[in-house]
Amino acid sequence: MEELKSTYPLIHNKVTSPRYVTPTLRRARLVDWLSSNAEARAVVIAADAGYGKTTLLWQWEREVDFPCYWYKLDRNDRDWTLHISYLVEAISQHYPGFGRRAHSVLRQMGGPGSSRPGVAAYLLAEMHEKLREPCTFIIDDWQFVAAVTEVRGLWNQILRDAPPSCRFVFASRGKPHLQFARFKTHGGYAELKTDDLRMTEAEIAELFRDVYRDPLTADEAAELERRTEGWAASLQLVEVSLRERRSPEERRALIESLTAKSDSDLFAFLAEEVLDQQPEETRNFLLSTSILHQITPEVAERLAGVHDGTRRLMQLEHTGLFTYRLDESRFRYHGLFREFLERRLEDERTDAEVMGLHIHAASYFETSAQWPEAIYHYLKAGLQRQAARLIARYGEEVVAEGRLGMVDEWLQQLPAKTIRDNARLSLLHGEALGIGGNWEGALTALERARAFFAKKQDRRMEALALVKESSVYHYWGRPEIASQTAKAGLAAAPADARDLRLRLEGNLAITSQWLHEPLERALNSVMRVTAEASQMGLEHYAAIGMHNVGHLQLELGDIQRAIASLERAAGFWNQLPPNPFADNYNLVRAHVASGNTERAKDLARLGVVRTKNWRPMHTEALCGLALATSVGGDWQAALDVLRPQVLNASDLGTAAETARIHFLEIALEGGLVNEELRDVAGELSSREHDPRLDVPREAVLTLVTHALGECGIDCGTSTRRTISEWSQRGA
Repeated sequence: MEELKSTYPLIHNKVTSPRYVTPTLRRARLVDWLSSNAEARAVVIAADAGYGKTTLLWQWEREVDFPCYWYKLDRNDRDWTLHISYLVEAISQHYPGFGRRAHSVLRQMGGPGSSRPGVAAYLLAEMHEKLREPCTFIIDDWQFVAAVTEVRGLWNQILRDAPPSCRFVFASRGKPHLQFARFKTHGGYAELKTDDLRMTEAEIAELFRDVYRDPLTADEAAELERRTEGWAASLQLVEVSLRERRSPEERRALIESLTAKSDSDLFAFLAEEVLDQQPEETRNFLLSTSILHQITPEVAERLAGVHDGTRRLMQLEHTGLFTYRLDESRFRYHGLFREFLERRLEDERTDAEVMGLHIHAASYFETSAQWPEAIYHYLKAGLQRQAARLIARYGEEVVAEGRLGMVDEWLQQLPAKTIRDNARLSLLHGEALGIGGNWEGALTALERARAFFAKKQDRRMEALALVKESSVYHYWGRPEIASQTAKAGLAAAPADARDLRLRLEGNLAITSQWLHEPLERALNSVMRVTAEASQMGLEHYAAIGMHNVGHLQLELGDIQRAIASLERAAGFWNQLPPNPFADNYNLVRAHVASGNTERAKDLARLGVVRTKNWRPMHTEALCGLALATSVGGDWQAALDVLRPQVLNASDLGTAAETARIHFLEIALEGGLVNEELRDVAGELSSREHDPRLDVPREAVLTLVTHALGECGIDCGTSTRRTISEWSQRGA
């Protein structure tokens, strides 16, 4: 091969296996998939940069018992003759002297048989002579030559005419345009895509535990999977940063703030490996559309100034530029890639240019009746007045879809006076404040809005204000006032406002009926309301109803039906972005009662992550986590989860009372009787309480009194009476 090497200065590393200095995680499910498809004529691994294509193939090669011939492509391999030369070089490592005839023809370029098909025919003839045993050719980074017609022609010829013993694996950022159709029968073709290569939550946990020797907690692994979408390259960069942060708070803060910052290694990777490699028109398209969370061809054309949005988006998807199709007309960028592009946009363009893009986007989305997107872009452009107009008009529709958290984010960006001066905004703001535990602020805003609508004699909106006030009192732990408010709402609501009347009837069932009637009757009322809400297409309110059904079934001791109902409600909220209804507390209680400890722990961790912006619901989620943790006997860890909540002086209503009850129960179960127990019990007994929690509250306070040796002659009398009263109503 010396003559060949003198004619073509080949780089030996391009035809040898990769070498990894640092340990890698064996991707068992993917290695096994490759082995199960080892006899396919063609295998394609098409995934975005940094998803571990090359590492996977290297792992697989080490486990197979047949030779693998590597060819690692780069931008200098656009000449088809180089492909002949490198294939000869790869095979000659196993068969010295291989390829002399093909090399001879290459030296005579211009003479008979020197065309690409002719030279390839000599190569293929020698392959038939030598390669009689199974072997695999690994063609890595195909994207560098994907557009070269002659190269594609060469590989189509090789795929068609190579010996049956030869198999071919193509790794690329986009699917190669080669003639694979003939192999797609009888198991001759197989394919992996980006979604297949995403690291699962379990694989992320295994990677950090076994390879990086830096174990993650379950919720850290879950949040990393959500933020990175299983992107291997980003996980490697995260590990370096996590190594420097040892406290749980620092680690959690890093993971939650994970982004492609301008000074980060992740930013440099995306800049060097992805964006800066693109033609200027592609670069412009990516940057101009980076402000969009979802992209349609129409809005892309408006922002990027092009006329072929569909073609460009499909091309980005095909070439592996972190672009994913959501449906026939919508695409999105990988979250971290979009954040990187948006920061690059802000670095490279003026504030006025970026604002102009947001205004164009807002205008497009408003004219196409996509209100949340329009509001988002008006706010990003600093046009608060236009945003406020749309929030006031369409905010209730967004809330009805279960996206109160989104509305809350919008309102936080508006001036306080703008909200105060608009009754509809005050309604939304009051509801958001209430769900966040600012009870008095919520009621002030809601009462201001109610007074306005009462003066205008708008009975529907007045009733809506009363629905929201009733809910605030419910979460605050004042069910009697919540019940009175709901009754006032029913008196105000027009007869044809069935949606509002259903919500008010539901509030009555979980307040007045819960307190004063058999729980079975309250359950029947909630089931009726839930069924009607579902029939009317009010999915969010039906989910709230289904949760209340499950809660009542749990109180009645019907554990399996409670699990079924609560799982249905959780299924709805888990489809949405993080929201205050996703605490999973009662579902965790039900699974713990049923002995499903692992499911309870998973749900508890998920609830903690998804409710962190809403303190009362986050507190309930933490109660679930503490309860699930205590099942295994780790009493101290369970108390550590709840301690910040029970020592917090803030009034978080029913959620805080629940946290104190569980804290005392866990401490008693673990035999941890001390002054802290006395202090928490004092807090529980001295604060205003929710009568729906009478039984667990009085029971645990009596047990604490016993444990502290302070039981008097009447100790337990009141508790027994309370338990008897509730038992008569089915609890």
